[in-house]
Amino acid sequence: MLGVGVYFSVNMHLIMNPPDGAVHELSAALKKDFGKMKIIVDVGMVILSSIVSLLFLNKIIGIGIGTVVI
Repeated sequence: MLGVGVYFSVNMHLIMNPPDGAVHELSAALKKDFGKMKIIVDVGMVILSSIVSLLFLNKIIGIGIGTVVI
């Protein structure tokens, strides 16, 4: 349901939440498709969160099965 809401807000050029707005501007600057850029940024954030969690806590915390399986 969240993805559907993002889809409609992007297509109707409504005010987006900050992460989606940042991805929108990044995709416009790099002239890439918003959907592909959103996936790249989301996967990058999961990887970055995993690395930071492993560095500071020596285990992955905060990334569950719902984050990884879509």
